[in-house]
Amino acid sequence: MNPAIKIQADKREIYMDLATIIGLIFAVACIILALALVHANFASYWSLDALLIVFGGTTGAALAGVTMKHGIGAIRSIIDCIKPPKIEWESTIKRFTDLATIARRDGVIFLQNRIQDQGNDLIKSGLQLIVDGADSDILFMVIGTKIQLKKQEEKVSTDLFTEMGAYAPGFGLLGTVCGLVMVLGNLSEPEKLGAGIAQAFLTTLYGISLSNLVFMPLSVKIRHNNAEKSKFYEMILTGLQSILEGDNPLLMEEKLKAFLPPAEEKKTLSTGKDKKFKKVTKDGKAKYEKEISTEAAR
Repeated sequence: MNPAIKIQADKREIYMDLATIIGLIFAVACIILALALVHANFASYWSLDALLIVFGGTTGAALAGVTMKHGIGAIRSIIDCIKPPKIEWESTIKRFTDLATIARRDGVIFLQNRIQDQGNDLIKSGLQLIVDGADSDILFMVIGTKIQLKKQEEKVSTDLFTEMGAYAPGFGLLGTVCGLVMVLGNLSEPEKLGAGIAQAFLTTLYGISLSNLVFMPLSVKIRHNNAEKSKFYEMILTGLQSILEGDNPLLMEEKLKAFLPPAEEKKTLSTGKDKKFKKVTKDGKAKYEKEISTEAAR
């Protein structure tokens, strides 16, 4: 890989990793700055019992609606928001073009030896179906069903944080009502009435803050990550269908590149220029290109 391209790719990955943290810090900093400008007493905005009511109640209510497996998966999704899983777009496209070349030159039966070398379960299952003689409808039904199940599993975390974003203001209001009940039940000390009401409204503040600063942004980021994975799954299905239909490897490569995100597409185009230069200047590369074209013409 070109060192300059690698540096650019690394910078992009670091930016994606830090986007959630930077966004959260920026939002909190703006709120703190606004309070500082009006000379607010920051100590009056802290209440452990209010935080327990909102965060504990919201988390418990959300977990009550899912299984333990999905709850643990939601925690992993938080980690993915900070460090999104790397999707191997370019290497997967190259793997498919190599498999398509073997299938056209030697026949799909020779893909049997390559099945266990694949690190992706969808590719393994698809290649096994192709080797076993499945037609296009069966391939689409089996792999398509597996993709839909994966999408449903990944959607649970998004729904969970969306629900937490909806629950948090409600628990904030619950805490405020509980606080007001305590304050109004002790009217014998009117000098403490203002402080008590202010304390009661902290749970509402926490509920709104957690919903809009934490839970909803996490839901959006997880949805974005899942959308990238969905594109990748669809690309795999397209690659498997192209192998089954005996497409020209070069034509299949262009089909798969249509799924690339803009950043990956720019990266591929940049490396593609280097590859084209090598094919022109090195006989081995030029011969390889000619062999594929000859095979595709049969």
